Amino acid sequence: GNDEEISRSFLDVLSNQQRLRASGPAFAPGAKGSSSGNVAVVEKFGVTPYQAFWQPESPCYASRMVALAFLKPGVELPAPGTAESRKLAESAATSSDFYYCSPVCTMDNGMKAQEFALPKPTLFVGGRVVLLLLGRAQRQTLGADMDDFYTCISHFWMCGTLLPDFRLVPNPPMPPPPPGNEIMDESLEDGVLGYLEQRVLITVQNGSQDQSMMCTPPYMDPWTYHIFQSSDFSELFEAYRVDACIEEDKVLRFTEKSGFSICSEDSPIGLGMGMQEDILVFAS
Repeated sequence: GNDEEISRSFLDVLSNQQRLRASGPAFAPGAKGSSSGNVAVVEKFGVTPYQAFWQPESPCYASRMVALAFLKPGVELPAPGTAESRKLAESAATSSDFYYCSPVCTMDNGMKAQEFALPKPTLFVGGRVVLLLLGRAQRQTLGADMDDFYTCISHFWMCGTLLPDFRLVPNPPMPPPPPGNEIMDESLEDGVLGYLEQRVLITVQNGSQDQSMMCTPPYMDPWTYHIFQSSDFSELFEAYRVDACIEEDKVLRFTEKSGFSICSEDSPIGLGMGMQEDILVFAS
C-alpha cells in the first residue's frame, strides 16, 4: 500500500479552518497514514472522516483505528510514501522516535465527529504531535480500475491548553558535582550520566508573585525530583532552563501515573532528573 503523512499546522486547528485531508491510494485495507502539527498540551483529540457524496453509494473513507503519538524534539517526519514513513506509522508504539503513543481507538465509518480522550492531559515542549490513521475501511466505488482503499479526513482537532509562555531558554553550563557525590553506577550510558549532572530552573509566575528555585542533581536526594524517563528526555533538559508563566487560575503540575504531584499551587519547587519510568507530565 501507499501511505500518506498529511502535515498541517496546529494554528490551522486553532483558527478552525476546514480543509479536506486525503491519503494516497492503497491496494490493501491495512495501509496506514498520519497527520502532524505543533502542540503544547492535549487532553483529547477528534477526527471527522470524509464522506464522498458525489461518488456512487456515497462511501465514507474513515480509518479503521486511530491513535495519537508524539515525536521527540528534533525528529523529522520522513517523506510521504517512503519505506521510512511506513515503518514509522507501523511501529509508533515502540519506536524510539516517539516518547508517547496513545491507546489505539476504533473509528466508526461515518461522517461524524468522533472524540478520543487521552489517559491524562499531557504537556509537550518542543516536540510534534502525529495523528496515526491505522487501517482503511473503504474502497472507492468508481469501478474495478479505481477501487483502491483510501482514508479521507474532513476535520482533525485537538482539545487542551496552549502555554505560549512555556518555553526553553539557554541555561549556563553546569559545574562538576561536589566531591563525594559522583554517580557510582558505571552501567549507565554516558548520555544518561551527562543528563543527570544537569540542572533546570522552573519559574512560576502567579500574578505579581514570582517564585523560583534551582534544583540540585537527583543523586543529592533521589526522592525529591522525578521527571520523565531519563534516557528519552535528556535532549530537553541537558542544556536548557524551563520558564513557565501560569495564569492565576492555572497550576503547572508534574505528576506520576500513581497521582503523586511534585509541584503544587502552594509550593512551586525546582525540578530535577530522576530515574523513574512511566512519568506523565500535565498541566491542570
